[in-house]
Formats: sequence, structure tokens, C-alpha cells
Amino acid sequence: MKIPTPGSTITVTTRYPSIQYGVDEKYDTHHLSGTVVPSERWFDADWFALKTNAPGYPVSIISTKNVVEIDGVEFVQEEAQPARDVMYTYQGSADTPYAIVQSGGDSWSCDCPGFAYRRKCKHIVHFRGF
Repeated sequence: MKIPTPGSTITVTTRYPSIQYGVDEKYDTHHLSGTVVPSERWFDADWFALKTNAPGYPVSIISTKNVVEIDGVEFVQEEAQPARDVMYTYQGSADTPYAIVQSGGDSWSCDCPGFAYRRKCKHIVHFRGF
């Protein structure tokens, strides 16, 4: 999704996970109208700021990940697929097999005593080739 241009006047609809207990709705929907203002240097690449002049919150910082619609044009957000765990077997010293698990891309674990104690081990280092 392209970030709206600073200076443009838009109406944006956003959707966030609901934090209300006892409510059947999974999401809260918000409608905001205002003028897009220049982004601050600390903004993430997918954020933009909308000057709404609302009391208490005159400027809203909006992530495009939560945008459902801008000026009547709907945006379909694909839900991120969680990374799957991958398990490998590594033959340690003394011919002991250890299970090495890669979780979420770059998170590694091993079922050896060294990893349980230090949160790192030589089996992962050797397996990854470092």
C-alpha cells in the first residue's frame, strides 16, 4: 500500500484487535478524517500521520497494516503466515543425537544440556556452519 501524500485530505478507516473483554467483536473499527502531515524521521516506513484536530489527539499516527479503506477504496490485508518450526537431528560427540529446532526464521534451540544452561551450544554453531 502506498503512503498517502502529505497535504492531501483523506478519510481513513482502520481496524485494530479489540481489547474489550466480554465483547464478541474481534476488531475495533475507527474512521478518521483529516490532512496528511509530513512523517517524522522516527516513523516506520509503513506509518503516516493524519492531522484530525480531535480533542486530546490532534494528530493520529497510523500504520498501513491497520488500514482497511482510504476515501472509499478498500485495502485487503493478507494475514501473515506464522513461520513453521523446523527440526533437525544432529549427531553430537559420544554419538548422542540432539534435536535442533529452527523457529520463526532465525531463532534456534537445542535439547542438549549446554543449551538448557547457556541458551547457546556448539551443536547449533556446527550445524549452521559458523
